[in-house]
Amino acid sequence: MQELTYDKLLTVAVVIVLLAGAYNTIMSAIKNKREEKKIKEGPLNDLKATVAHHTTCLANDKQRLDNIESDIATTKSELTLMLKATRALLSHGINGNSVETMKENAQEIDNFLISRK
Repeated sequence: MQELTYDKLLTVAVVIVLLAGAYNTIMSAIKNKREEKKIKEGPLNDLKATVAHHTTCLANDKQRLDNIESDIATTKSELTLMLKATRALLSHGINGNSVETMKENAQEIDNFLISRK
């Protein structure tokens, strides 16, 4: 068997040190690449979260506005019925007749109240 000499041990040690250095260099490069990727994607991820939040807020606002528009339409119908009934009462008070108009308006109000429930 061959003897281990100082030169052979030194060569093995140099090879081990070179391999460890190469390993550390490669791992540092991989780590730096990952950090660069996080830095580049960080603002993009923040923007995606902001856009998702705004989309949710807009959907909620649309639903709220749709409800308000529906309430306004109902209020308009109620106001129209009240004006018709008031007009019929005024007409009856002025003329003393228009009983049929009052009956029609009463029926309209009843129909509206029934369909509203």
